[in-house]
Amino acid sequence: MDKLDGLRIGVPQALEFFGDAVAALAFDAALEALHALGCHIVRIPFDALQRAAHLLYQGPWVAERYAAVGEFLAGRPADGDPAVTEIVLAGALPRAHELFRAQYELEALRRQAAQMWCDVQVLLVPTAPNHPTLAELSDDPFEPNRRLGHYTNFVNLLDMAAHALPGPFRSDGLPCGITLIGPAFSDLALARLATRLVRSLQPTAGVMRHRLSEVVPPLAAAAPSSPMRIVAVGAHMSGLPLNWHFQERAARLVGVTRTAPLYRLYSLTGSKPTRPGLVHVGASEGAAVEVEVWEMDRAHVGSFLALIGAPLALGTLELEDGSSACGFVCEPRGVSNGSGAIDITQHGGWRAFVASLH
Repeated sequence: MDKLDGLRIGVPQALEFFGDAVAALAFDAALEALHALGCHIVRIPFDALQRAAHLLYQGPWVAERYAAVGEFLAGRPADGDPAVTEIVLAGALPRAHELFRAQYELEALRRQAAQMWCDVQVLLVPTAPNHPTLAELSDDPFEPNRRLGHYTNFVNLLDMAAHALPGPFRSDGLPCGITLIGPAFSDLALARLATRLVRSLQPTAGVMRHRLSEVVPPLAAAAPSSPMRIVAVGAHMSGLPLNWHFQERAARLVGVTRTAPLYRLYSLTGSKPTRPGLVHVGASEGAAVEVEVWEMDRAHVGSFLALIGAPLALGTLELEDGSSACGFVCEPRGVSNGSGAIDITQHGGWRAFVASLH
């Protein structure tokens, strides 16, 4: 399997296995294997994600389940699992203001969680922290199940994508899975990464331990093509609202750099920053602007280009090291008098401009 040099994988600072030391050792083995593949493990705060997970069942979102099947379970409780029925019927209790308060809290948590993608490219967690027995579930059908979702209950609420895969087997022979988590629409990138990792983390499959092929099968019938570099100027950069356009196409961040001092940067929508515009003005008036260089398979460039609306386009940008690459540019009409665009070049880049507004 190819090395994954430089891949930054986030792992919660404090890991919880609820007393299952064997599960903890199996997850440590997965981390050691990833380190051997060249991955860089970054410990990240987990508080915001854990709080979002708590909201799924301890918050007013359970009211959505009551709206869907509450009346049915209330009228025919014998037709539902007792534990599920109890959870769903509790959804009749939250009041309207509690939902709004929780929505505001969730939005704040979503902003906190989004900062994570500035430091890591993927989050790695245990799929489940332990293996409850049937006897434990019989004694308490709630707490063991809550623990099973400790590392994943936040994914849907925070609009993230996730892909579970087998990790190294536990020393007692039980399976131990890991889950890759990324921002929304990163499903394809996560699937490709999982396809590569599973051959190293668990090279045999099934009860008969059949050895997996060392050849990673393609995920699509399209013939492979060489990658193309694309320079991101604004909201497509890491951790910003449109970065999912890159993630969805399994693009890889090559690095952060600046343009040659030939450009002016504008906010096309004034002080409400939604679209940046980079305009070539020459050496006499231009300045260097912070950008990110991404690499994308050429097979996906067409669908990416279709997402770009006028006056923005893809053109050729000059970078500070003298090289050139395809990147986001703006037609002059986008910043002409009366357009409403404002010159934000003095901030040095889109990310700094957005930060200045808070």
